[in-house]
Amino acid sequence: MFHYSIDQDTEARLMIPEDAEAYFTLIDSNRTHLAPWLPWVESCLSAEDRMDCLEAGLDFPESGWCDVGIWHAGTLAGVVGFHRIEPNIRSATFHYFIGAAYEGRGLITRTCRALVDDVFTRDLFNRLVITVVVENTRSLTVPERLGFHRDGVLRQVYEHHGRLLDMAVYAMLREDWAATAVCPSARADA
Repeated sequence: MFHYSIDQDTEARLMIPEDAEAYFTLIDSNRTHLAPWLPWVESCLSAEDRMDCLEAGLDFPESGWCDVGIWHAGTLAGVVGFHRIEPNIRSATFHYFIGAAYEGRGLITRTCRALVDDVFTRDLFNRLVITVVVENTRSLTVPERLGFHRDGVLRQVYEHHGRLLDMAVYAMLREDWAATAVCPSARADA
């Protein structure tokens, strides 16, 4: 499950426990870049700290979590995945981050597009949600490029380093995805 060719140098695939060292290396080498937005980065001090998440991902969607690694030229460049699965309404929250050296290449957007299309095509979910700290302007562009609907802003719902931050909430319904121009399976050239 979850294995895509993004371009000739990049693939995205479900992360497994054997990827824990690469995951830790990505986090450790990007702490300053990621820490303003991802509070768990500070507590990730070894490869073992990511092991439980990677093991849980093997039982997706029942586990409620999975991470898909973006591998560029054989190196882990970023991670996209699902968490906060709500089975009763078939909804999941989508998350992503990328190493500083790989920003601006469209890797996150193209990987997210492939994953969204896959889970909606296989009817795994009816609704996907992306929440982004409003101050993280680069990250805000991803759901907008994918055609997600901005449902609103939750004010001061995210505490980080003693600050209360606002979160923008974006959502996409399965029926709406099939009608969008960014849905690969809806395009004539797909």
